Amino acid sequence: MPISICDASEEDIPMVAQVYWDAFSSNTIYQALFPQGGTPALVADTTRKYTESLRDSTTHILKAVDTETDQIAAFAVWYVYEEGRPGSDSNQGEVQEVEKENAPDNSGEGVREWRIKRARVAKKTMGEKAHCLLDMLATLPLHQGRGAGAQLVKWGIDVADAAQLPCYLESSAAGSRLYKRFGFEIVDVVSIELGKYRKGFGDYKHDVMVRRAQKAL
Repeated sequence: MPISICDASEEDIPMVAQVYWDAFSSNTIYQALFPQGGTPALVADTTRKYTESLRDSTTHILKAVDTETDQIAAFAVWYVYEEGRPGSDSNQGEVQEVEKENAPDNSGEGVREWRIKRARVAKKTMGEKAHCLLDMLATLPLHQGRGAGAQLVKWGIDVADAAQLPCYLESSAAGSRLYKRFGFEIVDVVSIELGKYRKGFGDYKHDVMVRRAQKAL
């Protein structure tokens, strides 16, 4: 059952949003901050955000499709900032009302803290210079190990190499192994103390990774 990579259309976005929440249902930070998982309200909100993003020329949402079933197995969101990344990050910590309603107790503040920390480390690392950003890579558990993630990463680095741009991403320790295969290096770490928002949880971190600009082969 081969995997095919192509652009996601607006019609694909509701399924992309569902894949997002299904793929991260076992992720530590999602379990801590959104213990109810991907509720219909959260899936709808993610659909809205990705639909709006798709209309931005810097945004590329790619889907990995199982060619036998025609189902979306994975997706990636790449931003290609050929003219430099916009400088304003004033809304990076914004938490939507629907997220607050689906993040019990004070988990909404955890969502806000995590987003602000990620925005700050991205700004510190890349500033406003031109680069490609892998903002999201999600694969359904059923399809892990089939190479969908690798193909989605390769799409972005091929674009970056053609323009001789560096790449930036943040990843869990487990995901870092994949990115290192493509030349990404860990340059920093961003972390959050989840125990402040949900009992029984400890520190959670992402590796901050950069792939230096390279010429296309």
